[in-house]
Amino acid sequence: GQLPPLSAAADDIDTEGAVSSSFDVGGVAFLAPWFDLYRAEANGDTLLVTAGDAVGATPPISSVFGDLPTIEAMNALGFSADGLGNHNFDVNAANMFENLAPVADFPYLSVNLVPGRDDATPIPGEPPYLPSLLLDVNGVSVGLIGFSNPDIPQLTRPGALDPYRVIDPVEPVNAEAARLREQGAAVVIALGHLGATGGTMTEPTGPVVEMTEQLRGVDIVVGDHTDVQVSAVRPNGALLVENLSRGVMFTRVRLVVDRESGALVYRTADHHRPWNIGITPDPDLVATLEQLAVDLAPTLGRVIGSAVQAIPRADSCGMETGRTCESLVGDIITDALRVTYGTDFAITNSGGIRADLTCPPEGGDFCPTDAGPFPITEGQVLTVLPFGNVAVTVDVSGAELKAMLEAGVAAMPEASGAFPQVSGLCFTYDLGAEPGSRVAGAVRQAADGSCTDEAIDLTDAATYSIATNDFTASGGDGYPDLFARANSRDILAADVSQYVAGESPLSLPGEPLDPRIEGRIVCEGEGCPAPAGG
Repeated sequence: GQLPPLSAAADDIDTEGAVSSSFDVGGVAFLAPWFDLYRAEANGDTLLVTAGDAVGATPPISSVFGDLPTIEAMNALGFSADGLGNHNFDVNAANMFENLAPVADFPYLSVNLVPGRDDATPIPGEPPYLPSLLLDVNGVSVGLIGFSNPDIPQLTRPGALDPYRVIDPVEPVNAEAARLREQGAAVVIALGHLGATGGTMTEPTGPVVEMTEQLRGVDIVVGDHTDVQVSAVRPNGALLVENLSRGVMFTRVRLVVDRESGALVYRTADHHRPWNIGITPDPDLVATLEQLAVDLAPTLGRVIGSAVQAIPRADSCGMETGRTCESLVGDIITDALRVTYGTDFAITNSGGIRADLTCPPEGGDFCPTDAGPFPITEGQVLTVLPFGNVAVTVDVSGAELKAMLEAGVAAMPEASGAFPQVSGLCFTYDLGAEPGSRVAGAVRQAADGSCTDEAIDLTDAATYSIATNDFTASGGDGYPDLFARANSRDILAADVSQYVAGESPLSLPGEPLDPRIEGRIVCEGEGCPAPAGG
């Protein structure tokens, strides 16, 4: 699932003569022996949990097979429970609970995912998920409570959550913790899909911190969602932990309970990076991954184009996930949309862009090592755009266009998946202005890509055609909901593949991509992100 092979620097020593070597890290086959290593150190049984989003936005080796490989890998790793986050519903709730959950050897937990209506008729049969679990671990009663992020409806397609809704987690978690305590739980752990968004590892800030500090009777909170490392004891005594995402790190929490009194007397958390050096990957998982790669290689390993330089996910301000500034990959995706459908402009949210477009020099799952510099394959495009989003076109007024741009920069300077990547236009926003009133103006791009053409009328008096994706058109990430009058087109990844291959209108077959940062998005005011390297 979201456990692809990555790499990390072994150190960050900057003194003369130091070598910051880079080694592979993570990947499900290597996580298995790491987990086994720490299980062997434990005094008896252990629990392995995660807090949602293991499925959805996954690499092609899982997504092409409907994410069943992820569930099967989690079974092999011995997971005890999982939470439910927004990506669990990227397709819809029916897919999650009818196709994926039945394959899992572990339960899904959420106490605040509830029926869409208070008077809804109960769904017959076994519930597809549970609010909590009460487990016996080495003679100690341990309660696990799941919770989901309340903004799932804003982060998924309209109707994807039906017939459920998400309510605020605080009171449901507290009530469930009290119920588990009454049933004899000596330890209560809440795990779910809220994360920290600022601060430090030991003094974090953000939604999961605010929630944790309102809990009663909860000993440990396992957060997720924001790709932040956290280990902090809050004023109410709860230990809050969160991991970097995609298997880059994992956290071991150790608890000591006095058997006579039943009291939790000690807890600690330590974080570990699962290096792929000096450890042997699980042979069964390796064989499974190799077979999946063989099955996918004929299609996804096909080189469809190339570039004259690397096209990273990172933006021009150096933000790794590309959510603060214009990015080369964002320019290409939006250019592909605009050119393919002949619209005035194109907009896409940066949160839908998940990887580098060009293959790494050392190759990869669907990247050959003998295709010359900076090749682009079908599989790499799907890795960039893993959600299966559909391109849509719609006519908007200038005021609606401005509202879309305002939604994209409302969270700045905080990085946000809503941050817009654009084509056909350049715009300026004032970071010192209030959200909703930041866009100062916009101009059309000239034929050479420069921001020198005529001004764009951002009022109701003007009408423009735009291309975007179905997520933003449906009001996702806080964008205006335009979907009722939008026209659905092709799969977004297919449009980008055709553009890269030179098969779309106005593109040149065989010509390598040569994008450049053109100043399409300009931030003014104190606190604006600075361009990388300058």
